[in-house]
Amino acid sequence: MPSRRLALVLTAGFVFAAAACRTTQPPPRVDQHPAELKHLRAYLAARDRGDAGAARSYLAADARFWIGSKQGPGRPLGGRRDLADWEAAAGARFAYSDFRAEAPGSIHYLSSESSELSRLLGAEALRGEVTCWFDGMGRISGMLFRPLGPRMEDLVRPYVEWARRHHPERLAELLPQGEMVYDGETARKWIEALREWRSATRGRPLSPSHP
Repeated sequence: MPSRRLALVLTAGFVFAAAACRTTQPPPRVDQHPAELKHLRAYLAARDRGDAGAARSYLAADARFWIGSKQGPGRPLGGRRDLADWEAAAGARFAYSDFRAEAPGSIHYLSSESSELSRLLGAEALRGEVTCWFDGMGRISGMLFRPLGPRMEDLVRPYVEWARRHHPERLAELLPQGEMVYDGETARKWIEALREWRSATRGRPLSPSHP
């Protein structure tokens, strides 16, 4: 009987120790994914200089992106009318930090975006957490942006309320089916509409020389 009790104690101790090892293992380091990190940085560099074509070369053919949460099929990331075109048209400028691997096949980082759009909307920058997933060739297959602070949809609300009273016809172009459309043509329309709004509500146009 004592030997059996000792065996049970030793077995329980082994199981507890194994569980502790599993729970205390450090997460994957970002330097353990050199191909993925290289493609991600190259994609971000191309996007920053407004080269949408080069940015697409680092994306999987069916790459998707989500905002807020990864629900539903997402939106195309590599199509002709995509997020890179929106950012280029808006004159977006980015800063990145805290690159780390959350799990095998994914990299997480923090992003800060300032642009003509954010300036017209009175926001210093749009900040958020980004998670990227990769396919077997190291290309970006998906991106999830989780805002840290107001979303674009929140920032445009004052304009939307004003436009409903003064230019309801324009909202149909800017918000088809009541949703934001992230492409270059729509970004340019937003900039034009927001400049008109700032001019009408403040008595003067807001140009790059005016804060």
